[in-house]
Amino acid sequence: MIKIVSLSKKIFHRLPLVILGVFLALLLLEGVLRFGEHLFFLSQERRNAPSFSLEKPYRIICLGGSTTANGGDFSYPRQLENILNANSGSINFEVLNKGIPGATSALILSRLE
Repeated sequence: MIKIVSLSKKIFHRLPLVILGVFLALLLLEGVLRFGEHLFFLSQERRNAPSFSLEKPYRIICLGGSTTANGGDFSYPRQLENILNANSGSINFEVLNKGIPGATSALILSRLE
């Protein structure tokens, strides 16, 4: 009986520490994910910057989820730009990749406004 009572007291004394540890771990995870999101948007803007600074008559903005955002030079927006510029003669096209991984239609719509 005494061992059971002392064991339950130990558990109740350690329970707040466990809860605090889980809370801090989740808080750290949230911070890392937000930092990663920030880095993603910075790299996307950097990829779009060289073509955005050039004078071009036609600009196309690609919106969407991870299939739009990911892939770098192999993403469909970059491939679209290459195909259009290769087959258009003297007309220049610029395709901006504004895809967001995991984006929903509601999120894309809110970012348009």
